[in-house]
Amino acid sequence: MAADVGTKLRQARETRGLSLRQVADATRIPLAALVALERNDASKLPGGIFTRGFVRSYAREVGLDPDETMGEFLVQFAGEPVVGPSSAEEREANETIESQQRMAAITLRLVTYSAALAGLVLYFTAYGPARRQTGSDAPEPSAVGTVALAGGAHVQGEDRAAEETPVATGGAPSLDLVLEATGPCWVLAEVDGRQVLVRELGAGERFEIADGQEILLRVGDPGALRLTINGESARPLGASGRPVTLRLTPKNAIEYLARP
Repeated sequence: MAADVGTKLRQARETRGLSLRQVADATRIPLAALVALERNDASKLPGGIFTRGFVRSYAREVGLDPDETMGEFLVQFAGEPVVGPSSAEEREANETIESQQRMAAITLRLVTYSAALAGLVLYFTAYGPARRQTGSDAPEPSAVGTVALAGGAHVQGEDRAAEETPVATGGAPSLDLVLEATGPCWVLAEVDGRQVLVRELGAGERFEIADGQEILLRVGDPGALRLTINGESARPLGASGRPVTLRLTPKNAIEYLARP
């Protein structure tokens, strides 16, 4: 009899000499989800598009064909909740997870290069020819602040006055969200078409989004997430354990508020 999907994933991982922690770090999949996959324990997986993304990413990392492994997974768990949504949603989730993995690798390289460049700048600032000739002290650097951008991101800048002025598109109304997990909950969030979150929030963890014009939320377990919109509590997002997708704008946000 052919090996089950969990066994095939584990054997492929061990053949490559990888630990579960190494796979988790490379794929950004929670360690608990990898363990559940290898044990074929669907009850410990987030379900729907998230589980499908996990299976494909894990298979790719250990050298298995993602499509073939996903097909075997669907056959093995036919009728289970993990087999959920449409192929369009699945492709979108896969692209999101793969994009996050690419961005993590790029960020690591940028941090490494920036550290090396900063070391060179400091060296030449302290020991460069101009300093030896003049013997004068270098001018003090200008103050560096942070500027809030749409979607709650921040960048460094030299204009401290701009630090206190959030940037909003054309002065239009915007959304400020606070996501608070009451239990483990997988969340994907996009602000104005830009991904800002795709991971599991732990119990008690908060995530804030500022100055969004259109916010897309995919929530793995609506019963484990409290949402605040512009300082007001939102109504329950859905039944526990049943993933939902919300698209919030300043015009429709009132529909989600817990008002009498």
